Amino acid sequence: MIFRERHVPNLQSMTVGEVTRFWTDAGVVAKAIETSYKPAHLNVQVLGNAVPHVHAHLLCRRDPDPSQSLPLSADAWGLS
Repeated sequence: MIFRERHVPNLQSMTVGEVTRFWTDAGVVAKAIETSYKPAHLNVQVLGNAVPHVHAHLLCRRDPDPSQSLPLSADAWGLS
């Protein structure tokens, strides 16, 4: 999920209104993912190391979870 109103490198560069809209949109997307895919859990990650623009990753966790007690990573899911 990408913030598209303007370029912002991180959350702290956003106005209160922008942050509110971003997380409201994230909640709508999360609800749609839960309704459609019925995951055991949904992780939301906001990173900025590789892409310096505010965006979030919404990732489904399933049962059985291959790495239940570990954070999501490409290695844990065999994606690297």
